Amino acid sequence: MGDNPVFKPIEFATDQPLVEDSIYLRHETGAMLDLSPFYLAHECPTCGNLEIFYPNRMTSARTGVMMKSTDTTHEFRDDELVKEFASLTAGASEEAADPPAG
Repeated sequence: MGDNPVFKPIEFATDQPLVEDSIYLRHETGAMLDLSPFYLAHECPTCGNLEIFYPNRMTSARTGVMMKSTDTTHEFRDDELVKEFASLTAGASEEAADPPAG
């Protein structure tokens, strides 16, 4: 990752377990917030560079998520993220269907 100008490699100590190739936000308290599935470090299938990708859109059949590079226009399809995003939005769908009484 060090040869990519998007990344500035840093070293730090933490007692929290971290997942390789995940992107974290480090709070000033030292707490680490995993940003996946909203941002992923992934080898680009187009150019082979390690890049940061974000979910750009669902496929038309809603069976995959098209991930787009933050640095280029390159994309790749991730079929596993559909389940993850569905589980994240399941509660929101239920709340929208049954709004709280007010």
